[in-house]
Amino acid sequence: DGDGKADQAVYRDGTWYQNRSVGGFNVAFFGLPGDKPVPAGYIP
Repeated sequence: DGDGKADQAVYRDGTWYQNRSVGGFNVAFFGLPGDKPVPAGYIP
């Protein structure tokens, strides 16, 4: 969300659940059941 703060996220079966510091709770469908997320600091 671009505010410089870390946000909480959980991935379950192709769905991301995000608790963002700005804008509240968000659900995003991305990926497929069985996909494995790779944690890292993805900052452009």
